[in-house]
Amino acid sequence: MVLWRYSKHGWLQKDLSRNSSHFISSLIQHLQREFPLKDLGSLSFLGIQVTQTPHGLHLNQSKYIVDLLSRVHIDGSKLAPSPCGTRVKMSHFDGDPLANPTFYRHVVGALQYCILPRPEIAFLVNQLCQHLHSPMSTNWSSVKLVLRYLIGTIGHGLFYAKSTLQLQAYCDSHWAGCLDDCQSTSGFAVYLGNSFVSSSAKKQPVVSCSSTKVEYRSLAITTAELYWLCMLFQEIGIPLPIARIIWCDNISALALASNSDIFTKGLSSARFAYLKSKLLVLPPINFKGAVKDTILQHEDSAISP
Repeated sequence: MVLWRYSKHGWLQKDLSRNSSHFISSLIQHLQREFPLKDLGSLSFLGIQVTQTPHGLHLNQSKYIVDLLSRVHIDGSKLAPSPCGTRVKMSHFDGDPLANPTFYRHVVGALQYCILPRPEIAFLVNQLCQHLHSPMSTNWSSVKLVLRYLIGTIGHGLFYAKSTLQLQAYCDSHWAGCLDDCQSTSGFAVYLGNSFVSSSAKKQPVVSCSSTKVEYRSLAITTAELYWLCMLFQEIGIPLPIARIIWCDNISALALASNSDIFTKGLSSARFAYLKSKLLVLPPINFKGAVKDTILQHEDSAISP
């Protein structure tokens, strides 16, 4: 519990979580005499159960998932080790139309709500949502696979423990992953210390002819999310002293992000020479020597000014 008190120096915050339960109870009783209050019991938010431990907070939706499984009548099915396979690619033309598409929309809509404490199913639920207008039998098979995975992991959820204020993100993309329109899928995950705080998995609005462009666009989307979080922490008065980090596994996208100045503006001679060397624009190579040695020599000499 946190108590806010206003003084001549502004708002002051007092942490009451370490005080005795007797003091907290007396404080609540005092507030009830002044204001209409209702004790809602243990902490919960929009159906998300919060378990407090000495090491942190555990968020799960076990009750919500049990209710969903009972509505779908899939309680006793065989468990699945993961919500999807390595070659999941859905198409509007695979399978037969469902006789009851309304029920499909109801179940997939419920799975969207499960993503809050269970981000590991976000990719497949995102794929299933793209077929809400005309679901097919293959889509329903994927829905049942997700439900079978949730059966064996009902109590799983996000865990938040005390950690550093280092903000870092991981981004990736799937080039031309959609079989119907060849659009790519971008995704990112943002961590504050060791705690998961934000994620996204959605199709890019345009079709890219290069995987580098797809990865670079994913990098830009992740950068915008990190910037928004930095501004949010700044507004609530929490400084982030550690530099923000974005992890990307595409070398071409990283090179484009590092060398974009050379394509957009005039540069000093030293900066231009450095970025030119990063692009591996080299003088004619003597084929009597080693090409590899020449490249390494230019990399060693290209020191950032």
